[in-house]
Amino acid sequence: MSLIHGRRSLLLASLAAMADIANAQSPVRRMPVIFIGHGSPMNAISDNPFTRALQA
Repeated sequence: MSLIHGRRSLLLASLAAMADIANAQSPVRRMPVIFIGHGSPMNAISDNPFTRALQA
């Protein structure tokens, strides 16, 4: 058995095992989510009318 074939077999076996585990779990219930955008990270270091208004 070549090294590549051995690694491929191990990878496929690992993926199959993970699929078995995932399928055995109970269905995942989704939680409600709210997204609040924080804006651009550049707002912390930029000097523009927006950041001056925040500072005021």
